[in-house]
Amino acid sequence: MILSRRGISVFNFILAVLILLIGTIGVCYASWNKELNITSCVSTGYLSIDLSFLESQGGADVQKMQDGSYFVSVENAVAGSEVSLLFNVENTGTVPVTYEIDSFSESLANELILSLGSGANLLPGDFRQDTIRLYIPELEDGESTKEYSFSFELNFSQC
Repeated sequence: MILSRRGISVFNFILAVLILLIGTIGVCYASWNKELNITSCVSTGYLSIDLSFLESQGGADVQKMQDGSYFVSVENAVAGSEVSLLFNVENTGTVPVTYEIDSFSESLANELILSLGSGANLLPGDFRQDTIRLYIPELEDGESTKEYSFSFELNFSQC
């Protein structure tokens, strides 16, 4: 055989041909393969709420303070009655939000029952009317009038 005369075995010849074949396939694949670069930008949304109190029932007076908070006073409330604060809330931000009453202060006010009408989710651009209700407990026999002082927060958070 010709290969044997030159000192190359058949095995080495087949191995060399396979190496060249694999290299050729790799070069062809590399020339056919396309690369796609993607550049993108990610920005986060923002939370913005517009809150306004419309009316109160049960003798409540709502005043907006300079720091943006609200002060609610109820004069001459009847024991066993309920005070309602009707308000508008609008999500003017770009992320969905939910809201709830939070941080009920520890005081004699723990006898009071504070509840929120719905406290549901608001999508961006959504508008809702809701109500905060305050139940004033009945006085027990022999008790005189009481004065309650407390604070609460209406917390808005991203869903």
